[in-house]
Amino acid sequence: MKGTPDPGASKVPAITLGFWVIKIAATTLGETGGDAVTMSLGLGYLIGTAIFGALLIIAVAAQIRARRFHPFLYWAVIVATTTAGTTLADFADLLGGTGERVAIEANSAGWAAAFLAGVAGLFQVLGAREADRRLSLAGAGPVRVVIARMAAALALALVATAGALLALAARAGIADAHRTIPATAMFAVIYVAIGALVGAAVRSELNGAVVLLLVWMLDVFLGPTMAAGDAALTRTFPTHFPSLVVVDAASGHAGPVADLVVSLAWTVTAPAVAAAALWLGLRPAPARRGTTAIPAARRPGPAPPPPRGS
Repeated sequence: MKGTPDPGASKVPAITLGFWVIKIAATTLGETGGDAVTMSLGLGYLIGTAIFGALLIIAVAAQIRARRFHPFLYWAVIVATTTAGTTLADFADLLGGTGERVAIEANSAGWAAAFLAGVAGLFQVLGAREADRRLSLAGAGPVRVVIARMAAALALALVATAGALLALAARAGIADAHRTIPATAMFAVIYVAIGALVGAAVRSELNGAVVLLLVWMLDVFLGPTMAAGDAALTRTFPTHFPSLVVVDAASGHAGPVADLVVSLAWTVTAPAVAAAALWLGLRPAPARRGTTAIPAARRPGPAPPPPRGS
């Protein structure tokens, strides 16, 4: 049927020699483009990061909504990812946060995983809102629907984590893998939950994307890796403590174990809050007081007509 997506259609290219050639070329183009905008054109790292961050969220949203593989769209996401990652890493190095260059590179994997997972969680919830409501009313129940939706969201977070780590390994290598890998996974899980929470709260894809991008940018630019200072407000940001775990820097207001515990608390609490928001959105509206809903199968039909001649 026209307009119906093919369940067996893939949205990624086949992994062949040509794929790796184009991948290397796209990565090189992305890094060169990031340097051209921020340095050659003189726009600076802040404006460059904002530009490439906006392009990245548009490209990722379009890729998620695509029904089949579009080569231009797929490679646009790759180029947008490398340009945004390049400008973010250079901007962090310029600002001088708590980490050295290698640690900043490691945190850039967490930022990328968080962004991709957040966008995936947002559009997954928005795209499945009506289907989830119908499933809940059809007998599946809100709890089972929410569990299935959050399980799918966590799977997307793992995919985002794997992609971000592979990109980091190809670009700069993974230093201190025992910290970088689990911390990157925490970034992704926290932000896929934030994306799902935003999706449960808004009705417009554009509004949801703007809210998510604003949260992500504040979290990244005011976090301990990008900014040299520290304030009580920034400690409440979602990835403040996971960032400290990556760079192995003392927070000054908690020890290393406490930093890890707070990071794990965010990782558990964020999905729980998102699940509660989804459950609230799926609950059936309560019946008005003094009225009783009658199931359709038990409602009395119209009275039969009187027999003729009576």
